[in-house]
Amino acid sequence: MGGPQVPPLDLLPLVPSPSIGMASSHSHHRLPWKHGELVFCLKSETSVGADVGRPHMLVEVTLSFFMKFAIPSPVEGGFYRFGCHITPRERYMLPVDNPSLCFSTPDASAKTAAMLVPDAKPRLGEILRLLVPDISRFAHATMKSAESQGHTAMKVSVEAVAIVKVNFDMVEKYWRLRPGDDDEEESLGTCAVCLGEIRKERFWPARLACSHTFHLRCIALWLQRQNSCPLCRSEQHIIVDA
Repeated sequence: MGGPQVPPLDLLPLVPSPSIGMASSHSHHRLPWKHGELVFCLKSETSVGADVGRPHMLVEVTLSFFMKFAIPSPVEGGFYRFGCHITPRERYMLPVDNPSLCFSTPDASAKTAAMLVPDAKPRLGEILRLLVPDISRFAHATMKSAESQGHTAMKVSVEAVAIVKVNFDMVEKYWRLRPGDDDEEESLGTCAVCLGEIRKERFWPARLACSHTFHLRCIALWLQRQNSCPLCRSEQHIIVDA
C-alpha cells in the first residue's frame, strides 16, 4: 500500500544512545484502509545484551481505535468534527529467539511477523495483517543493523492507531457498541442530555472542546438543533464546507 517504506534490505540507520552499547531508530507511517487510515510509528532498540552469544528479538504491537466523525450543524452547509477512542489499547508480543534466521530474508521476515495475527480478535487481526509488511521489513533492517554493530538484544515496537471515519447515519445505527457488563465497565459520569450513565466500553463517549462528555448520539442530536454545550452553554466550533 501507499506511504513511506522502511529500508527492505539495506542497513537501518541506528542512532547511538547515551547508554554505552545501545542504539535506536524510528519511522512514522500512514496507510489507507477501507474504514479510514492507519497511523503508526515503528521503533527499534538494540544493545549488546546480557547473553552476547544468543541473539534475540521482541516484537511488540500496541493498537487502538480512534473514531473521527462529522455531525451536521444548525448552520447550512456546516458541521462539527469530533474524535474519540472507542476501544482500550490492545498489546501483542512476539518473542523471537533466532532473529538471524527468522528475519534473514524478506520472505522469512513476512512469515515471522505474520505470527502476530492468529491470536488477535477478528477486527484487530485485519489491522495487524495490514501492518505485517512494514513490521517485517523494519524487523529485518533492525536485525541487519544490530548484527553489524555486534548487538544481540533487539526490540521492535509498533504504536498503531486505526482511525475510523464515520458519518451521522453510522452514529445513529451503531451508537451502542455492544451489550457489555455494567459491573466491569468504567463510568464516565452522567450524560446531561438523556440523564443516562456514560459507560466507556458500551457507548461512544464524545467530549466537547469545553471538556464536558456526553453520549455521542445524544450530543449529535443536540448540536443539530443548537450550537452550545448543554452544561456550560459554551459555543461550539462549526466548520463550513467551502
